[in-house]
Amino acid sequence: MGTHAAIPSQLLARPPAVYNASYTIVRVAITAVRTGTHLLGRASGDVVAPAVLGFTGLGCAAVFFVVLHALAPASLNPLREPMSDYALADGVGWMFPVGVGFIAIGGAGATLGLARSGLLGTGWLRWAMTVIVTSAIGTAVFPTDEDFPLSLTAEIHRYAAITLFVAVPVAAMLAATAHGHDAWLLATGLVATGLLVVFLLSHLAVMPQALQDLRGLFQRVLVVVDLAILGRFCRAAHRATMSNTASGTSDTASRTQDTTPRASDTASGTSDTTPRASDTASRTSDTMRGECTGSVLPGVPG
Repeated sequence: MGTHAAIPSQLLARPPAVYNASYTIVRVAITAVRTGTHLLGRASGDVVAPAVLGFTGLGCAAVFFVVLHALAPASLNPLREPMSDYALADGVGWMFPVGVGFIAIGGAGATLGLARSGLLGTGWLRWAMTVIVTSAIGTAVFPTDEDFPLSLTAEIHRYAAITLFVAVPVAAMLAATAHGHDAWLLATGLVATGLLVVFLLSHLAVMPQALQDLRGLFQRVLVVVDLAILGRFCRAAHRATMSNTASGTSDTASRTQDTTPRASDTASGTSDTTPRASDTASRTSDTMRGECTGSVLPGVPG
């Protein structure tokens, strides 16, 4: 008789209410982020420019990841081990969720910058940017673990990370086709998509063992490409905002110039309102003739 794979009892014992609650939390988070991006994107943003917030978040994420790899134990092989396993390292594991949290901040800055500059729109690009921020938050908040089968938090972490890796190239290609066909964004989005496919397939037995042993490298290159895409969003938002500001300043100066009276018009008006010397002399001569002939008051004989 053949053997059948048994479903782990831990999965069967997990109540459906937990899954329903998790789904509800994710839906509420997506709605809250979309509402926040819509409201904050219309704000002036004079306190902290969204693009600056995005660049700062992405830069801090890169710094934390580099330091994490430099201080991680030598037993962790960056070519093979996924980055989430570094969260389990003693003493330095906390840097991983902090770094992913900074990715969420960078994505939020890019989203608000695109919204403020008018490049975000209300369609699929807004949805993709919202998913990027939400999935990055989920990846940072829900850690992975070494248990098998995976715990609920580890499962949420896994699917949130996959969603993040999918959403970034999707947003890149949406933005590339929506605003002037940005060739760099389109090419980078395709590269990220290819890296994601290879990374996911490297977890399956269908891939050669040599490629399976490089899954960690594929993931790290993918993270670098995703950070570059989000940085491109921040740069585009900053340039569009500066262009809009310059255009508004030019329009204001033009309107001010139109409402300022010209010197020639002012001189002409002054000339028109100033009595002519000849008219004044004529009226004075008439008055003197009246005094010579008699009183100038009506009804009084001279």
